[in-house]
Amino acid sequence: MPETMKNLDEALGKRGLTMPRPPPSGGLYENVREFGPNLAYLSGVLSHVDGKIPHPGKINQEVTVEQAVRAAEICAFNLLANIMEKYGSLDRVKRIVKMTVYVVPADGFYALSQVSNGASQVFVDVFGRENGLAARSTIAVASLVGNGPVEIEVLIELHP
Repeated sequence: MPETMKNLDEALGKRGLTMPRPPPSGGLYENVREFGPNLAYLSGVLSHVDGKIPHPGKINQEVTVEQAVRAAEICAFNLLANIMEKYGSLDRVKRIVKMTVYVVPADGFYALSQVSNGASQVFVDVFGRENGLAARSTIAVASLVGNGPVEIEVLIELHP
């Protein structure tokens, strides 16, 4: 088994999760769009598990911080599922270049990066620190589709 896939299995096991099916696109867009010689943009995904968001609402109101971190982890695994659907495995991924995390906080909640760290840790666990730790932005928004607390999109570099 290739190292990345072994790391994926360990990352899932550590969190008590199984590999999700790729989430369907929620509109007229592609889940993975290649550009340039070795780059791909992955459209934002929510923390869907079997078509439902386990903990909808605002972070630190209806959603605990721990649930929001878990939602970010699930988003990361959903992104990995989209990569696997497009390329057949994670072996084409050279590194995660950029990650943008959108979070829906309650008034007064400012620990946004704590939520983003959940997804960052998944990518580090799967690809290693050098290839999994991306440049990152975390942006507070008023709402997300389906009342999700977290949405994440990434830019990846591919092996030629």
